[in-house]
Amino acid sequence: MKFHEQFSEIERAILEERARRAVGVVRDARQDESINVLIAELQSEAYAVPVAMLTAVYEDLSIVSVPCTPAFVSGVANIRGYILPVLDLGELLGIPYSAENQASALFVVTNENMTVALKVNRIGDIRSFAEDQLSPIPANFDLAQSVYIAGILPDDTPLLDLNILLSDPRLIVNETLS
Repeated sequence: MKFHEQFSEIERAILEERARRAVGVVRDARQDESINVLIAELQSEAYAVPVAMLTAVYEDLSIVSVPCTPAFVSGVANIRGYILPVLDLGELLGIPYSAENQASALFVVTNENMTVALKVNRIGDIRSFAEDQLSPIPANFDLAQSVYIAGILPDDTPLLDLNILLSDPRLIVNETLS
């Protein structure tokens, strides 16, 4: 006897209806898996940043430069009483600097290891995409640090992987003194 033969016709109809509803719930759940991103402009190029990792966004905040730091360190900023390092996202990504595109916006990102402010030219709007719409990075993608890109959104905007960016060994300061 097959498994489905142990049920009456009415019971099979009920089970089939339950199965159809369960499949619908799974499809709806997949559609609800979305990525909310903030669009940041770097030298007239757009990049998406996951909103889940953002702590705050600021425009026209004063940055104090720090001598003897790598080029990607713009300085430090006092953000709500905390002194945070400010990193130039364009410099980290290897995007050539252009004087006409002066950076005037910061967004604070945090993960389990650190909190930093990333400097960009301009902050755009927030968009939402389904996770399954994320495309892999094309082979001809022309960015020096493509390792920081999690994928490409349907509107061709690269999605930054901030966890990988914040894990970059260049950001770790050697605390041992000789």
